[in-house]
Amino acid sequence: MKSTDKLKYQQLINKYLKGTASDEEKERLYRWINESSSNEELFIYECDKWETNDVEEKEYALLLDQKWNNYKSLLIDAKLLSAPQPTGRGKKKNLVFLRYAAIFILLTGISSAIYWYFNTVSFNELHESVNEEVVSANENVLILPDGRKIILNSTESKLNFNKTGIEIQVDGDSVITQQSVKNNELNEKPNQLMVPNGRRAYLTLSDGTKVWLNAGSKLIFPSVFALKTREVYVEGEAFFDVTKDAKKPFIVKTNEIDIRVFGTSFNISAYPGEKLIETVLVTGKVQIEYNKRKLTKNEKTILAPSQYASFERDNHVIDVKDVDVNSYISWKEGWYQLDKLPLFSVATKLERYYNVKIIIDADSLKDVKITGKLELNDDIALVIENLAETAKFKYHIDNNTISIFQNETLK
Repeated sequence: MKSTDKLKYQQLINKYLKGTASDEEKERLYRWINESSSNEELFIYECDKWETNDVEEKEYALLLDQKWNNYKSLLIDAKLLSAPQPTGRGKKKNLVFLRYAAIFILLTGISSAIYWYFNTVSFNELHESVNEEVVSANENVLILPDGRKIILNSTESKLNFNKTGIEIQVDGDSVITQQSVKNNELNEKPNQLMVPNGRRAYLTLSDGTKVWLNAGSKLIFPSVFALKTREVYVEGEAFFDVTKDAKKPFIVKTNEIDIRVFGTSFNISAYPGEKLIETVLVTGKVQIEYNKRKLTKNEKTILAPSQYASFERDNHVIDVKDVDVNSYISWKEGWYQLDKLPLFSVATKLERYYNVKIIIDADSLKDVKITGKLELNDDIALVIENLAETAKFKYHIDNNTISIFQNETLK
């Protein structure tokens, strides 16, 4: 960086820290910080220098505390803020980190606050904080921005958010209202929809986008899309049919990848503990990128219809191939189309869909390839019976546990 440029941005940073920067200057500073790690380091360095001025720090700390309290609500019930506070050097380091976070929130506004939150607190931390009694009920749960937890009793819940985000129709019948929630809270605080094993959900978002959630999945989304981008966060499996809006890109986030959507229908499978995150494009176009670091243009993967991308969580590699999309999206229609899928993978799908435990007793059976159609509207006993005929195994059902054996094992 040229010395004249460095001096210019040092002056801009200090102008911002004194609270005299215009909105245009804040936006310019934000873009500059994001251009390189050296720019970010200079920003932090100037913040360090500024913090040595006790008078200015005390005055500005009041503003930071006020803003930070406003954004605490974004953390929902996450453990980050309720964890025991460190002492000594650890405490100072933590306070400096939170101060920079608050500074950055002030600089970039609510959009960056949400981004910072979801990249700081993991999905596991977020959802472990939800009342255990609610989660263990084995029902779909919708957590509203005001903290209300709505238990959805149907096996396949249907939710419809109107354009204002104030009214939510449930299963085509009852209506939940959020009129008591202020408009800014509808924008800033997300909804959480949690779908346990054995359940599914279908929802229409306020922009008209349709989402199918498979068993064992979670979706975090705003009541209304008031920001420059429409962002949602998913864990598990979901099919999206996205309403096109060129002025407001739609982005699906997971813990590892972001999917930028261009008026598109596609399926994503991002279950915790699985080695791959899988994306299958049906129509339109999507761009996939690893979200833990900045990428060059060549590192971003664009899919065409009928293409499949797998992201390997261990080595961060994305592979693309052509596929029959029905093998990946048929679940939302109530059946599985299997094409040489190993029996252990089929078992994992069925465990989630029916909320059962399947034990494959023989290792030699785990890799048996299964091809065909499984009707998911059938009882699990009938599904297993059909599988047994195909894979030539014996089985035993004891309540919600299904044991699979080689033919000669079961007496």
